[in-house]
Amino acid sequence: MFALKSLDTSTTHNLVQLSIDISKETIELVTLEANIDANDLPRLVSSEEPRFTFFVFNHTYEGNQESPIVFLYTCPTGANIKQRMVYASSRGAIIRVAEKEAGLVIAKRVRFSP
Repeated sequence: MFALKSLDTSTTHNLVQLSIDISKETIELVTLEANIDANDLPRLVSSEEPRFTFFVFNHTYEGNQESPIVFLYTCPTGANIKQRMVYASSRGAIIRVAEKEAGLVIAKRVRFSP
């Protein structure tokens, strides 16, 4: 929860990645990064393990500075069946916790399979 609350549209952290430890049935912090550019996402998002990623997309649009929070759900095609099921069924709960408990406003939700 602390990691999600540390996302900031103007200063420090702008990327949080979470994973699920299926054997422990816990949500784990994988990455907490600062000053990440959108071009860095391909190297930071795992192509081998499912992830929930929250990214503050700092950019300028039509002369205005914008910082929407983007939620990325990635589930590689090589993930096993149990991982796919657990991550898919947990996605909604992760979003609810981020919005309700951490106070995030998620502007865009993206799902892809690297």
